[in-house]
Amino acid sequence: MRRSGRPSGTLGAMVARIGWFLLLAVVVATDVVAAMNNKDSLTSTFRRSVAETGWRWPVLIFIVLLVAHLYMPPSLRRYDPLDRLYYRLNPAGAPPEGVGPIEYEPVPPPPPSTPPTPPPTAGPSG
Repeated sequence: MRRSGRPSGTLGAMVARIGWFLLLAVVVATDVVAAMNNKDSLTSTFRRSVAETGWRWPVLIFIVLLVAHLYMPPSLRRYDPLDRLYYRLNPAGAPPEGVGPIEYEPVPPPPPSTPPTPPPTAGPSG
């Protein structure tokens, strides 16, 4: 734990997501300014170079995988499509903890138990 009382790394994830939203805002703002000045916008450039060619589907699949990778919550990180693809294509690299396929460990049998001995009862004293 850090001095602020938060676990280490929790603020970093929040700042990273805010950074991606700020990047999106910059891209959209640049696109709007270009369209207002009667120049080619980023959208029309993208359509002309990608969407109207054979690259349409590979680029779409890449964008979907990238968005899934960037916004994968930590609880589902083992299902991250890009990490799984990377570790499948790079057999020399071992995936870190929590990444990759789920490997279940066998559950050991319970230890043998003996029945509890009854406590001595207080009988009539004589």
